[in-house]
Amino acid sequence: MACKNTVEEWEYAIEVLRRSSSSVLPDMVKGVYPLLKFSYDSLPNDMIRTCLLYCSLFSEDYQINKDRLIDLWIGEGFLDGHGHTSLARKQGHHIIGSLLHACLLEEVSEFHIKMHDVIRDMCLWIACELEKEKWRFSVQAGYQLTKLLEVGNWGSMRRMSLMYNRIENLVETPNCPNLQTLFLNQNNQLKVISNDFFQFMRGLKVRNLSYNRSIKELPVGISKLVSLEFLDLSLTGIRQLPIELKALEKLKCLNLEFNHCIRIPRQLISSFLKLQVLRMAGCYDSLGQEVEDNSEWLVEELMVLDHLNMLSIPITSAFGLDRFLNSERLCSCNLVIELRLLMDLKVLNILSLANMKCLNYLRLYECENLEEVKMEWTWEARLIKVESHIQTSVIASEHCFQSLRNVEILKCSKLIDITGLILIPNLRRLYVQVCHNMEEIINETKLSQVAEVVETSSLFAKLEFLYLFDLPELKSIYRDTLPFSCLKEIEIIECPKLNRLPLGSNKAKKNKIKIRGKEEWWKELQWEDECTRNNFLPCFIRLP
Repeated sequence: MACKNTVEEWEYAIEVLRRSSSSVLPDMVKGVYPLLKFSYDSLPNDMIRTCLLYCSLFSEDYQINKDRLIDLWIGEGFLDGHGHTSLARKQGHHIIGSLLHACLLEEVSEFHIKMHDVIRDMCLWIACELEKEKWRFSVQAGYQLTKLLEVGNWGSMRRMSLMYNRIENLVETPNCPNLQTLFLNQNNQLKVISNDFFQFMRGLKVRNLSYNRSIKELPVGISKLVSLEFLDLSLTGIRQLPIELKALEKLKCLNLEFNHCIRIPRQLISSFLKLQVLRMAGCYDSLGQEVEDNSEWLVEELMVLDHLNMLSIPITSAFGLDRFLNSERLCSCNLVIELRLLMDLKVLNILSLANMKCLNYLRLYECENLEEVKMEWTWEARLIKVESHIQTSVIASEHCFQSLRNVEILKCSKLIDITGLILIPNLRRLYVQVCHNMEEIINETKLSQVAEVVETSSLFAKLEFLYLFDLPELKSIYRDTLPFSCLKEIEIIECPKLNRLPLGSNKAKKNKIKIRGKEEWWKELQWEDECTRNNFLPCFIRLP
């Protein structure tokens, strides 16, 4: 009803509600469902209605990751991007926005949404009862099942959710030629999947096996799923992908994230020629024993995937990073880049990554020899300055990293500061963890060397969340106060030498910030004056 603006629209809506409540709905739901069903019917088109019903496959109160949901919709074929794969993701975000605006989904965070229990019940009522023959849903999510039930009745099902159960073995051979979607994620007890389990699922398009750490082996029988377009194997215990997966020629979305020991046969990734989404962050041991060769080989395989649009990838050598940066098409993807175990990298020039126009997330992980993240203007950056006839190089920084929202730095023990990150104009979240020699976040001397590029008033201007954890030598974030006009939350844990925050009294007056930390740390903080301390006191949230 949120989109109804005129008196006539509201009068028509009320009349429709009167008619529907007296005819379609059973007595027990006449009080609530007419309103919800009307909101559902009032959605702009069938695609958005389908996407809403799809969310009811998730278990009750489940926080749905927006990007993973869009991956699913791409795998289902809901999103065509009007013929352009690059537009499909934007189309997905538009649909999520429409459902949020209609109050049929709730926003949990920038990355997650959820469906209210009553909305979910209404959607299941539509899909499983009112329009059962059209949708053919079977949802047994969160039922604590230990085995499959009524396998003989699977034949007519189109979409089935068995997520969040306790199923241990899948040894049946269900005959379900019409099944298109199967959620088996978060069955933490699941250990065995027989080869014959997939024998009669040749129409299956979407299969979710994520968050099943007990699964160590993927049966070669999965190669029978020749219609599969979406496969999620993230956060499993699978040690090796079978080469037989080459049979999945229609695959559009493959998620292998955070399978730390998974091995991937060479020429497998490059065989998925229709792949649009590939997620591999956290697969740092995936490509063979010789870590230095991993990234180079992987980049070579990725370069033949013409439809690739979304990529999360671990890069484990400086040479592999250089090969990646030299591929204009790969750099044009929506990117999550994990620079991990780069033992040959001592200095990272943050501007060397500027060609990644759609870099969304940057993670520096266990780069034990990395000593500095610096800013060194390349010839390309200087060309921007010359061609624009601007006397400073501010324009160069403004054109860099427009999409980069999140940076995480973990276990980079030789880093002393990360001043180079000030060139990221739209940074929203900064995580710095377990960097035992980190002394300050922004170094004043280094900042003065690039004063013409970045003004103090713009430092971390759009930062919303700052997390600092286990930085025993950290003494300063920045010597002076920072505006932090967008800051929502600071969390400080195990940073015993950090006794001052760059927060001015003006920020306290707005009282919109949360400061999380241990009580003993909070008591030792130094402030401009006692009034400022008292103003910030309601912002403090004590951690146990």
